Amino acid sequence: MTDPEDDPLRARHMTSTIQNGDRSEVRSAAARRSICFALIVSCFVLLTPLPALAGLPGREAQKDDMALQWYGDAEDIALLASLLTDADPHVREQAVCNLGQTRNPDALAHVRKALDDTEPAVRRSAVLAAAQLRAPLSEQVVRQALASDDPETVLTALAAARLQTWRELADALAKCLGHDQARVRVEALACLTQLGKAAEPAVLVRLLGDPSLALRLRAAENAALAQDASLVEPLLAAAGANNPALAGFALAALGRQVGAKLGETPAVLDAVNQAARSAHPLVRRGAVWALDNAALGPRVCPFLDDPSPLVRLAAVRAAGRHKVAQCVDRLFELMVQAPFDNYLQHWREPPSTDPHLAARESLKAIATDRVAELAAEHLAKLADELKEAEKLYVSASFGQRAGAKDMTPQKAMRRALLERNAAACAYLLGRMGNRSGYDVQLDLVKALPVDCVSTAFLAEALGRIGDKRAVKPLMDVVAVCAHNGRLALIAQAAQQPPPLPYSHEVAQAVVEALGRLDDPQAAPYVLGIASVNVSMARLNEPAMAAAMVLPQWFAGEHAKAIELYLLTVLKGNGYPMAAQYQAARAAVKLKLQSAIEPLRALMDQRHNDAMIHITSWALSELTGQPVAPPPPRPRPGDWIIRKAGR
Repeated sequence: MTDPEDDPLRARHMTSTIQNGDRSEVRSAAARRSICFALIVSCFVLLTPLPALAGLPGREAQKDDMALQWYGDAEDIALLASLLTDADPHVREQAVCNLGQTRNPDALAHVRKALDDTEPAVRRSAVLAAAQLRAPLSEQVVRQALASDDPETVLTALAAARLQTWRELADALAKCLGHDQARVRVEALACLTQLGKAAEPAVLVRLLGDPSLALRLRAAENAALAQDASLVEPLLAAAGANNPALAGFALAALGRQVGAKLGETPAVLDAVNQAARSAHPLVRRGAVWALDNAALGPRVCPFLDDPSPLVRLAAVRAAGRHKVAQCVDRLFELMVQAPFDNYLQHWREPPSTDPHLAARESLKAIATDRVAELAAEHLAKLADELKEAEKLYVSASFGQRAGAKDMTPQKAMRRALLERNAAACAYLLGRMGNRSGYDVQLDLVKALPVDCVSTAFLAEALGRIGDKRAVKPLMDVVAVCAHNGRLALIAQAAQQPPPLPYSHEVAQAVVEALGRLDDPQAAPYVLGIASVNVSMARLNEPAMAAAMVLPQWFAGEHAKAIELYLLTVLKGNGYPMAAQYQAARAAVKLKLQSAIEPLRALMDQRHNDAMIHITSWALSELTGQPVAPPPPRPRPGDWIIRKAGR
């Protein structure tokens, strides 16, 4: 049995809403609703893990969502299966939909029977339900549906294939490209592109000449995955089309076809040059894509000054991919001057098209001394203004709020922009491991409040750089986080605003930074913040981070305290499942035989797939005997059945 963190085949966590209340006898009819649409939405909700917050420190450790999950046992499945013979097709359709949501592979046998239902909507729901179950034979159900004579069933199977990204279905998807309905061909081609599979060149040539514009767009997009001389002429024709979107995709594919020989292919070079002068941004972006795919990174530099944001974004990404060092100054300028988005203030996932993050990631990829020099200079330049802005923020937001009248919207926006840019500079210096501006970073981490976004990034950078001078300042920050966090928990219990600044994310980032610095004198500080307890309420994120970093200090005077902390976490005591998950891994790393009984009790609770897997793995490692993971605890969703007694 392997460590779940190292097992790429482990089932990812799925989020869902748990509906409470008694379940009585089977309802005879369901509300008339769009069931297929609901099932597709539930597939996305149940099968997609929560994305990590890109670039935010401390988020790498949270690889799993610890939400409770729906699960249907044998009784649930039997009740739902009994409805598959109901006279009302809406009831049958809802029952199939719910069978897919049980997450129990035993439901697949009943779902497959629904594939023979006389009602097309029931059959289509069965295809999605089979995909949602992800049982060993689910792929066969989808493959069978892809060969159906019913176009709607084929489209449903294509939606299922896109949800699960089954690369094994590439051959069946390729056969759908010959379907007589254009919408089926469009979806099949989109699915192949999502899987990273190129259609046969001869098929692409035919599809590039199809009357359907949507199909030509998908064909041009997929052609970027192929390399064949026969594609050049039809792609050139598409690049000269009146549709800017089609021209852009065709240019990108042309860049892939000719590669570095772009200069030796006059027709393609002329098409790219004309596109670069086009009045339409979609066409100019296509020229950038062509240069990017042809690995001609330096030639995208002029596009960094393009008036269109989407063209600049494509050029920024291309410059980073090809490590174009001559663009560093312009990239840095774009990073700090990019329009502001407040995702950092809400600790949420940033938009994928954020120009600030795109420039930051390109600078990280280039990683020259000039990047570090610019980051250090800019950090020093904004340090004093940032400290003053944070003082005004604290004065306006906490205590007597003496500075509330001075915190105008303009000043609040300026503060947020300073935080973002300081965080980006610290991020670059930390990821490069560069000591430029190190003293400025130390000064800022001491001066900024512990709910400031920049503090989290500065802490991460100091941890990655590895200079032990940062240990004392970071321990001081942890002490402040523990004090302010305790007051925040007390205020939360009293339904009052926190009296002092505090952020779970900052506290977590600082604890993880101390772990990177690996100084045992930090152990008492980490244990202190992880042990904060107000009526069984904990500081969840730092508690989880503590379970990750404490094992490296398991020696000497700290060993007993660390063991006690890990056992306390495993026994519950108000700690979140994410902390218990990491504590189970730590128990195996430290070979704690005292953790066996708490792990058994935790496994018996059967919270969700992750906890079941980690506890059974940990018990196997500690006892030397294989421990079979138990099935999840029955936990019904908003299904067509209701049972008493739960």
